[in-house]
Amino acid sequence: MEEKRILESWKEVSDYLKHSIKTCQRWEKEFGLPIHRFEETARGRVFAETTELDTWIKNKLCLAEASEKDPPFFRSLAVLPFRNLCGDIEKDYFSDGITEALITELGQIRPFRIISHQSVRQFQGTDKRILEIAKLLRVDALIEGAVLQAQGRVRLSVNLVAAFPERHIWAQNYECRPSEAAGLTRRIARMIAEQAGVALAPQAEIRLSSLQAINPESYEAYLRGRASIRKSFLRADIERALGYFEKAIELDPEFAAAHAEKGWAYGQLGMYSHIRPGEAFPKQKESAQRALELDSLLAEGHAELGFAAMIYDWEWPQSEKYLMRALELNPNSQRAHFYYALFLSLVCRNEEGIAMQKRLLDLDPLNPESYWNLGWSFFWACRYDEAKAVFDGLMEKSPDDHWLEMALGVIYSQMNMPDQAVTMCHRARAGVPVGVDCMFDCFTGIIYARIAEKEKAHNIIAQIKAISTERIIDFACLAGVFLALGDTEEAVRCLEKSFQEHSPMLVYLNTAPFWKPLFADPRCQNILSRINFPAADFRIA
Repeated sequence: MEEKRILESWKEVSDYLKHSIKTCQRWEKEFGLPIHRFEETARGRVFAETTELDTWIKNKLCLAEASEKDPPFFRSLAVLPFRNLCGDIEKDYFSDGITEALITELGQIRPFRIISHQSVRQFQGTDKRILEIAKLLRVDALIEGAVLQAQGRVRLSVNLVAAFPERHIWAQNYECRPSEAAGLTRRIARMIAEQAGVALAPQAEIRLSSLQAINPESYEAYLRGRASIRKSFLRADIERALGYFEKAIELDPEFAAAHAEKGWAYGQLGMYSHIRPGEAFPKQKESAQRALELDSLLAEGHAELGFAAMIYDWEWPQSEKYLMRALELNPNSQRAHFYYALFLSLVCRNEEGIAMQKRLLDLDPLNPESYWNLGWSFFWACRYDEAKAVFDGLMEKSPDDHWLEMALGVIYSQMNMPDQAVTMCHRARAGVPVGVDCMFDCFTGIIYARIAEKEKAHNIIAQIKAISTERIIDFACLAGVFLALGDTEEAVRCLEKSFQEHSPMLVYLNTAPFWKPLFADPRCQNILSRINFPAADFRIA
């Protein structure tokens, strides 16, 4: 029997096992290669005893060598929130932004399925194990990382881990100037595709090979804008984000992604009636077009053009073309999936819209907003039981959410359950005063009208009109209240006014059940035709 010897470096261990140093180091982590350290630190000088190595060779070498020949297969990934190592919580926006940027870059690579940033956020600082997270997100592998900004440099460490079984796949450290941080996430995405054995499509190859430097202050403003978005329908959040995106553009006018996000902000301000449609949506289009002039492969630019074409211009074929192009460029884009699902519902392709929302849930399984949107997709399809089941599930987790209460009130109203409808409506109204959201107010009026509380419905209308000097009214929403009251003439006048103003809620005329009693009226059909809906899509009662 060979006498025990001490090997005093990785080089000696490598020579003894006849494998590279890197492979031996990985085997220590994954297969328990018996390595000792003179100091109790990860970087301490190593040594190994040959007798222990011989035992390990006998029991585990075959398994370890097999792992080299059979790398783990993965096609679904989640990028866990990168840790901020600088010790300043104010810098969390930067590590959060790097996480989101890597998700975006990986999302362009087929056939990867990449979990959305919204669904991975909750794992910031988690103590959950890799296997547990992977099961929750239904992914094969996870990416962990850390970011350090110091002395004018950005340092990133990235670790790719397979989940079933849990094992290390690849790790790398990077360092760059702040102006190169955006390009660095593209390099990392390419390396991960290489580890997965995925060949890049030509357009992904072009985009991920582009390493354009961005003004570091501009990139910082852009990341702050992205980090500031929490509730996308609240005016203060949207305007805060818009300010950051405009600052990013001022510092670097050729920063395409900042132009696209500026377009998103204007689209949201218009959609939720915070500013006039005639101001919001042209600016959304202008910003998105500029983004595409700078980067024609930017999925977000195509998505924003698709949204404006759908909500403001009523150019349905063109909208679908833009949205399909966005999904072609980034098949994992949460925003493009949501926009296209909405498009499909608005043109009464309801089963396709529901299927698209379910595809979005595969990418965004832990985000309540995606379930909210699925619930409305069921509602537009008049599948009220399924819509109610979705909103009930959300209420279990957020029992004090007044928008959920109002959504359930509307569903109960459509299901001819007046007592439940008014109960939910009162609970919702207790937390949201009139004037905060025009649709919320009009839902209240519709519910009152449908339960024969006409005086209360008229009172809601009066309150909406009283604040019209302070708040933009979407007359398409108001038309739904008049129609529920049986006032067809006033409903048509409101719809005509909303047509003249290009009110964003007018696009729901073809799909929302509130307007169904009006579909037989030639004036309604005329408005539908002027919104450019194909005649075959009209839902005649």
